[in-house]
Amino acid sequence: IPCSAHPGLSRALSLAPPAVVAKLSPPKVQPFEAIPRNGHNAWLNLFQFWRTNAFQNFHHVS
Repeated sequence: IPCSAHPGLSRALSLAPPAVVAKLSPPKVQPFEAIPRNGHNAWLNLFQFWRTNAFQNFHHVS
């Protein structure tokens, strides 16, 4: 949607404070072997990741 179609939108966007961008990824790509695994059952691993909210830190393994 072009801003000219909504003049109030362009004014609101120009007055908005700058967004804070958080650095969410590590400086380098992690290898496949760095993915934490607890066994051979992928569904159980997925369930455990979901229960512990580990998806938030999935790419921050060291």
